[in-house]
Amino acid sequence: MAHWYHTPEHGYLVLSPEENARIPAAFRLGEYEEDCAWTIAVTAIPMLLETQAFEHCDTPAKRAAMLEHARTTCRDYFPEAFAALTGEQPMPENSVVLAERKFHADHARDWVVIAAVGDWHTGVPRGYVLGTATLGGLRASGTATRDYLIAESRYNARGQFGYVIQTDDRAVE
Repeated sequence: MAHWYHTPEHGYLVLSPEENARIPAAFRLGEYEEDCAWTIAVTAIPMLLETQAFEHCDTPAKRAAMLEHARTTCRDYFPEAFAALTGEQPMPENSVVLAERKFHADHARDWVVIAAVGDWHTGVPRGYVLGTATLGGLRASGTATRDYLIAESRYNARGQFGYVIQTDDRAVE
């Protein structure tokens, strides 16, 4: 029977061996962490919402809302699992993970800011941000970096996954 296991710092949904066997092997976990992974289990087995583990979902409306939340979160963060469990194919427009993958694929050859400081920092002119960028926004050790002065208003309008250096941003040597 599904139940929650809590540590002082985190919680996990633990399924019975029979319940866990109902999840495709590629997405099966020993325990499903409370932030996002539990949504794989609930998307695969919506009836879990009617068990003691989800006693707070004590009305059909609460269970429907929780199932919708589980499906959305699963699609956002585990798109391959969501597709396998539902037969629905997530797209970058409705999956955070797929949108981020697309952003990085689209900008693999662009300089993307990975760290920035504002004009409060020594040497940064008022109204500007000093952005440190790498090709494709990679953060691996040893990756080449370049610094750029970027208009603060433009930097503040950046997208969800980062700021792509524009031709009129000023390189700092």
